[in-house]
Amino acid sequence: MKHKFTFFLMLIFASANSYAQNEIWETQLNAHNITYLDRIYFLDENYGWTIWGCYFFTSDGGENWYLDPSCLSSNHSGSDIVFINQDTGFIAGGNGTIHKTTNGGLSWMPIQTPATQNVIKLFFVDEYNGWATLGQYSEGNILHTSDGGNTWEIIEIQIDGIQSIFFIDNNIGWLIGWLGPPIGKGVILKTTNAGEDFEIQYTADFYNYFEGLFFISEQIGWAVGYKNSMDYLVLHTENGGATWTEQTLPDNHYGTPTQANCVYFADDTTGWIGTSGPGGGAIYFTNDGGQNWHVQQLFSQAVFDIQMLNRDTGWAVGSGFVYHTTNGSLITNVIENQATEKQFKITPNPVTNTFHIETNSAISCENCQLEITNITGNSILRLSSISFEAITSKSIDLSNYPAGIYFVTIRYESNHQIKCFNQKIIRL
Repeated sequence: MKHKFTFFLMLIFASANSYAQNEIWETQLNAHNITYLDRIYFLDENYGWTIWGCYFFTSDGGENWYLDPSCLSSNHSGSDIVFINQDTGFIAGGNGTIHKTTNGGLSWMPIQTPATQNVIKLFFVDEYNGWATLGQYSEGNILHTSDGGNTWEIIEIQIDGIQSIFFIDNNIGWLIGWLGPPIGKGVILKTTNAGEDFEIQYTADFYNYFEGLFFISEQIGWAVGYKNSMDYLVLHTENGGATWTEQTLPDNHYGTPTQANCVYFADDTTGWIGTSGPGGGAIYFTNDGGQNWHVQQLFSQAVFDIQMLNRDTGWAVGSGFVYHTTNGSLITNVIENQATEKQFKITPNPVTNTFHIETNSAISCENCQLEITNITGNSILRLSSISFEAITSKSIDLSNYPAGIYFVTIRYESNHQIKCFNQKIIRL
């Protein structure tokens, strides 16, 4: 595989764009000025790909990313990418085309399927058996291959469209889709015979739709999306989808998430959800199967896809950014508005020009982070690897910033958990 990197045009170095070294998720790739990205796929701890249109590739776990130059001058760009080994991979292309490589991306062969709609998402259960969803006006059809993607057949499903698909083996799988106007609502379907028959298991309320789907076993799974009130939707099943129960995400300092975009579980208790919301996105984490979800980290962009190799190592993608974690099972504890646990105090608030941060904590911290963001989630101040003493010894000046609402965030590690203090302040 080493010789293949000479064919990639651009080396994008890992970026320190948004988060300090003590963050759970750190920015590895900042490509938002080059292309949009919303899908991530890692074969193992080294080989990974991210795509929307053009794709980037890494062979060292994301330390370095390479942009495929030929995607700008050829027709193998797409909306999803999957590899089943280091050599063989697939790209979801336009007009019913799926592109296949057998040499690690040096060249791509277009395979015309019987479909005419754009191919949207891909899912392979092994080197032979794979599935693909189709774009608008697909009349609920999906594609299936049993010969490693060389030929594809259409499977007709009597709903209006398919969003995502997930199989745990060659026979048992689920898909999420929607029933179009005049009904307008999401549905979950299941097959136990390799797609010969799909039965509707769950029908959402009017104008509630699904975006992501994940099963950890034949019995335990999650479906996520959004409600007609611009509110997130998280559903969980423990009986293979026969019944679904709703789970709750806490608010973060951006407010209530308006949409849950993706879900991933490393085992039946440890999972992550990526969301969108006013001002930015968030990754939520649970270590008890979703009985309790915690705000693990906030981002200035929506989080559209997450893939974990285990409970600690994984990647996430949103807009043009790729994020990486090696301690993904840590919980961020937000202690704002809990007076008995509040370690910091901001005075004055509201702020005219300057303010001070005071602490009564006996904890010694030399590796803290202080960040101030505006109402849109953009950072106006970030200090990393500092102590509590450094945070509290100087005043902070906001006189050069417009009046409005700001958020002060202090992060530090204690008892192997990332603690997070958030406080809203008003600049007069």
